[in-house]
Amino acid sequence: MSVESRCREFLKSKGLNPSEEWLKKEIETLTNGGPQIILDQQILQKANSEDISLIVNEGTFPEDLDELHKVELKGPYFVQVNDYLDVSLSNLEQLQIIEKDEVEFKRTGNRPLDKLPKLSRVLKLTLSDGIRELTAMEYQPISKIPNKIPLGTKV
Repeated sequence: MSVESRCREFLKSKGLNPSEEWLKKEIETLTNGGPQIILDQQILQKANSEDISLIVNEGTFPEDLDELHKVELKGPYFVQVNDYLDVSLSNLEQLQIIEKDEVEFKRTGNRPLDKLPKLSRVLKLTLSDGIRELTAMEYQPISKIPNKIPLGTKV
């Protein structure tokens, strides 16, 4: 099995189906004669740092996505967070958080991405597989998803 085929299989196991051009370019850039497992991890790390629409030619969401409502998609899916909103907060509370972040940014130069001291949340997420977008709801907090998600984060 070729290096490209092994990388493709590894990425598919993570829910990512990269374009042939992107994968070849990354293999060329990262290949240094090291073990396959290191190359796989380096390519996955590169995919995590790029816009998903630049990586794929075809999405991984179901073709009939527009007709699906109130369903749980079984993965794996490699998707990017394009937008999110904690719908359990009022507009005023959200504005206060944004203003607090702006004050902190002006004071320190850093955007605070720490977790909010909140016991519950309901996130409405706009997710993309690089081709199609969907709106997802997180009804129970998923511990691996922080309260403040940098846009472009892959989940």
